[in-house]
Amino acid sequence: MSLGGRGTNGRLDGWSLGLGAVAGVLAAGAALGAGQFVAGLTGASGSPVVVVGELQIDFTPPWLKNFAISEFGADDKLVLVSGILVVLGVFAAVIGLRNYFHGGNAPELSNDLIDVVLDHGARMPSLMSAIHLHLMGGAAGRVSPGTTWTDPAEDSQHIGTNRDLAAQLALLAQDGSYVNFLTDTAGDSNARVRAAYGDALYERLARLKREFDPGNLFRANHNIRPAR
Repeated sequence: MSLGGRGTNGRLDGWSLGLGAVAGVLAAGAALGAGQFVAGLTGASGSPVVVVGELQIDFTPPWLKNFAISEFGADDKLVLVSGILVVLGVFAAVIGLRNYFHGGNAPELSNDLIDVVLDHGARMPSLMSAIHLHLMGGAAGRVSPGTTWTDPAEDSQHIGTNRDLAAQLALLAQDGSYVNFLTDTAGDSNARVRAAYGDALYERLARLKREFDPGNLFRANHNIRPAR
């Protein structure tokens, strides 16, 4: 069993609260920026904010939609996106609080362990603090360390078995694949990476790579080389 404790300061002075709010807003801005960048690289239909806005529109009652159109005209979506950003900023400012985590493992959920959790849980200094108890192990816990694949001498056996399976499944598969499961990409002139995305999407990503990373700095991955 995995044990975890989280302490979050719910009584901050003005200076600390301000720093936490700024940190939360900056983190949210970085996350939204990363989402926008990924949307551009992958050809997604819009940024995270736009996608959330479209979902909000879908679930908005018709009378409210008509009101927004009559009041804001062609700027109704701009007002919606601005409102979403304001709400996200408020949430990010609230979330930017100080915290501390600590954890460990226990062999069982004993009465003594329960007593300690109840005792400390009753006197936590903040309503935002928590104690986590996670059941770990199961089938994975019944496997001894010596039975897993750690010996380099067994590489050919395990890799060969996997490749045989992949070859059989390829006869029944469609084009493309999940890129996080690609491992044999070295020395193949990006053939497998290209096949995973398909020619049209790969060429689009290569053009974006040429624009944003012409020197191929970010190449320690399933690399898409900049278009020439």
